[in-house]
Amino acid sequence: MTQPWNTIIQSGIFGKVLDDFRDRLPDLGFRVLHEHTPLGREHLLALAPEADVVFGPGQGMDAQFFALARRLKVVSLVSSGPEPVDVAAATEHGVVLTNTPEPIAEAVADLTWGLMLGAARQIPQRHHRLKYENAADTELGVRVYGKTLGILGLGHTGKAVARRAAGFSMRLLAWSEDRYWDAAFAAQHGVERAELESLLRQSDFVSLHLRTSPTTVNVLGEAELAMMKPGAFLINTARADLVDERALEQALVRGHLAGVATDVNSDYGRRGPLLDLPNVISTPHVGGRCRETALEQVEQALANAAAVMRGERPRRVVNPEVYATTSLEKRPGEEW
Repeated sequence: MTQPWNTIIQSGIFGKVLDDFRDRLPDLGFRVLHEHTPLGREHLLALAPEADVVFGPGQGMDAQFFALARRLKVVSLVSSGPEPVDVAAATEHGVVLTNTPEPIAEAVADLTWGLMLGAARQIPQRHHRLKYENAADTELGVRVYGKTLGILGLGHTGKAVARRAAGFSMRLLAWSEDRYWDAAFAAQHGVERAELESLLRQSDFVSLHLRTSPTTVNVLGEAELAMMKPGAFLINTARADLVDERALEQALVRGHLAGVATDVNSDYGRRGPLLDLPNVISTPHVGGRCRETALEQVEQALANAAAVMRGERPRRVVNPEVYATTSLEKRPGEEW
């Protein structure tokens, strides 16, 4: 396709580092259609008919948007998860959806460990008491070193979390679907494969690294939370709907779980009931928000978008079925 490619930047992460890429974008073939990011819905819909490329995710990429975006060839996500995008509508309109899962994994793993240590030693609570109440909290915390860590989902982020556990001499258990299980990685890093119930009953810390799907929504419900080892900690830096929030609240109130640390919450940043509990710490879904990660993600997203616009198939495609429903074709030698 003839350059330049009319471009919408709907990703907040891209906007954070836009100054690092602004001068390069024209040389790479991208002509940005607007000055500011993120865009409001009306502005997004107004620009939709002109766009060849969109960098997301961002709210508003729904069926109406794709119906208006008649020129659009690719939505290149500067993120791992496609949840804000209507994937079915994108596919119906022949739009390729790409993502950038690898760069974000290390940043999310860093935060996972920060939350795990923070929950075990009650770091935020003690800081708050010292700063605002002038009180030294001398209650006993829990040691992380030498404990058992259960990882639900051994994908990019789950693996990054597992690698960090070596420094804490932890026993590692993991539960993963067959298609995602990496036996070579598990053997190299001493990860034992376990059934979900066995993992929950043995783990001192359970860390969630699953995508939302029909089989993973509420994967930890009332029954599963009851299986968890008394006094265990739950860490969730994945998605809120993996856990039954009401059941989790009750497990904390009853004292079955010692604490929860989360980078997700089902009400998108507004205060929910879990935040009122003294043994819960939370961050507002900032797992991937590191400058280094943002730069790496944008580089990969640019490469993904350019590949689609050149008629190639990028390495990471969220909706591969689009290639079966459009005139997009595989080129000889490409690795699909």
